[in-house]
Amino acid sequence: MRLAFAALFCVTTMLVAACSSGAAEPGSPDWCKNTPQDKQVEDPTAMAKCLESAAS
Repeated sequence: MRLAFAALFCVTTMLVAACSSGAAEPGSPDWCKNTPQDKQVEDPTAMAKCLESAAS
């Protein structure tokens, strides 16, 4: 029982840490706003999304 509780606690903690890491998905508005253009060039698909959203 204690092992199951400890395992559930560890999994939950890792999931929360992964979800709250603050890393924006490439191509998202936050990513476009906070990522310098020289870094955006490294991901052409995401950069295209940035340019597309800026044109709209």
